[in-house]
Amino acid sequence: HATWPRYLEYVRFHLHHVYYNIEYLGRNWNQPPFPWHYPLVVTALTVPVTTLALALWGGVAVAREHRARPEADTARPRFGAPPVASREPLRAPATFLLLLTAFPLALFMTGRTPIFGGMKHFMPALPLLALWAGVGLEALAGAASRALAPLGPRAARLAAAALAVLVCVPAA
Repeated sequence: HATWPRYLEYVRFHLHHVYYNIEYLGRNWNQPPFPWHYPLVVTALTVPVTTLALALWGGVAVAREHRARPEADTARPRFGAPPVASREPLRAPATFLLLLTAFPLALFMTGRTPIFGGMKHFMPALPLLALWAGVGLEALAGAASRALAPLGPRAARLAAAALAVLVCVPAA
């Protein structure tokens, strides 16, 4: 019922929302323009350092993998053919995940977006940061395993397990 008018009402509400006073970097902000770095700094101060570091490591690992491998063959199997196993990186999903991670933060980096509620509006990025952190942990564990491979497979497995436990200690 009245979908378009209700949608416009929703958009108007958010475009003309009351500004909350936000104490940020020693200054009281209660009207635009807001500092563009607000969502980045607030995220950096509220997300565990381990998660942020591993998420950055995961992003770097994916970027390195994309750079190191040539573009995938554009030839597609005919419809109904079994999928071909490939070690090619999944560029489209990685790009999509990057955009999904960045969007909630970028939305508040315009300087004109009302600051009303702070961190809760950036929270959609947190599960995706955790996903990137998982990629980072896997890349780091793989590097540790490869470095310890001369000591035998057991040492490599123990190193990966110890790294996973070490990463979880701050949250515990």
